Amino acid sequence: MDSYEQERRPVAVRNTEWAMLSALNHLTTAQAAWGVIGGAPPAPNLAAFQAVLAAGADGASRRARLRELLHTMRTEWQHHDIELGYGYEEGALVADGTPARERDPLGCVHLPSARPGARAPHTWFTLRGARTSTHRLIRPGRFLLLAGEHGTAWQAAADRHAMAEIDAFTVGRDMACDRDWLALCDVGSTGAILVRPDGHVALRAVDDTDADARLEAAVRAAYGARL
Repeated sequence: MDSYEQERRPVAVRNTEWAMLSALNHLTTAQAAWGVIGGAPPAPNLAAFQAVLAAGADGASRRARLRELLHTMRTEWQHHDIELGYGYEEGALVADGTPARERDPLGCVHLPSARPGARAPHTWFTLRGARTSTHRLIRPGRFLLLAGEHGTAWQAAADRHAMAEIDAFTVGRDMACDRDWLALCDVGSTGAILVRPDGHVALRAVDDTDADARLEAAVRAAYGARL
């Protein structure tokens, strides 16, 4: 997989850093939240534990502090942006020159994006009377092209393409979307995104200018990295 160093390795490094940050949080939370000290005699630790559960103002303050400190564990339990928000800056894709969005430093708030290199944003569609989603439409070994309602030029380009197998749909014509798909992907009604077999965006086009050539370039970029 020739794109590993450019794409997946930086993500793996970041995930390792995040795992260490979360692990170290465990070492500090118990002592700070409960007031217990590892290796201390049982009596003072029991007293600290009982103080948290005690009635009165001091007990209430200790429990409030406990809740506050345990809330920091959301960086481990609810890190949606770490799991879904990573993207590739270069590799098997055609960059569109847009800046990467700012990410939540606590890793919890995930804002979907169709920027090339990002994981294709999830949304629900109705296709032939059945409910489906972005990632359910991605079939093994095949590209997925999603175009705006008037993006039939992209469908035609996909149908003519001989190098890759591409499933192409227009949103608003072939299938309905439960949200504003154009705004979600930041494209126009003649624009499109091309999603790789691994679920990441290879191309984002705001309109259908040079659809054939741009689709060809995106597929070549993906195959050039031998996904």
